[in-house]
Amino acid sequence: MYRGQLDEILAYVDKLKELDVTNVEPMAQVLFRPAQTETTGRMAENPHPELRDDALVPCDTAKAVLPQSTDSAAPFFRVPRVIER
Repeated sequence: MYRGQLDEILAYVDKLKELDVTNVEPMAQVLFRPAQTETTGRMAENPHPELRDDALVPCDTAKAVLPQSTDSAAPFFRVPRVIER
């Protein structure tokens, strides 16, 4: 399955390589950066309105999820060993 998906991705990359990009300027920044505000001459408080502010949000789902697991030892899930040493 993965081999087929990877082959499709590589075929698409080869197709993209055929494009003529000689007159296309390289991108230096992928995020929109607005100009300074006209009134203050400073940057806006949130220069990237398309991004949300970082906020700490408590996540206490372990108590509800762990009992539904087939094998757990609070506060962890136990999983089969996948690396043999």
